[in-house]
Amino acid sequence: VLVFRIPAGSIHNDIDVVAAHVAKFEYGCNPDLTVEKLQKQGFKYICLGVGVDNGTEVKLEGDNTNLYKSLRFLRQFNDGVKMDLGEHVVVIGAGNTAMDSARAALKVPGVKQVTVLYRRTVKEMPAYQEEYEEAVEEGVQFRFLSNPERFDADGTMTVRVMKLGDAAARGR
Repeated sequence: VLVFRIPAGSIHNDIDVVAAHVAKFEYGCNPDLTVEKLQKQGFKYICLGVGVDNGTEVKLEGDNTNLYKSLRFLRQFNDGVKMDLGEHVVVIGAGNTAMDSARAALKVPGVKQVTVLYRRTVKEMPAYQEEYEEAVEEGVQFRFLSNPERFDADGTMTVRVMKLGDAAARGR
């Protein structure tokens, strides 16, 4: 829940209202639990909220350890953890979580520029158009057809310039 979107307190209040009046939340369920078993227990409406906290790991050569996974970074940002990110932050990827990370990074004290690197073009970007436009409005820079390869301790990042090829069977 990003601070610049909806305040965390408002979201928690809404969740509390739903939990008190309409829904039952079960976290960390037994992996053998099925929809059929829930229906046999009397549940008529079932919403499965399956989430993972292990985004794709980026493999970069080099010796710089100043790397954050998006969800870890966003959690620390929202928890008010003081972070020293330097003046220039690079976000790799162009999905909605990358847009959230880029916009949040701009709000970290000391950060002057945030650049999103994406190996395809804006047309193939998975983020919602609205998310992209809001990031641009806030000052996030974008480098398309760019794939990072190396990140050294001195802060130097080596990026390969890409070009689109023919679409694969899945359309990408």
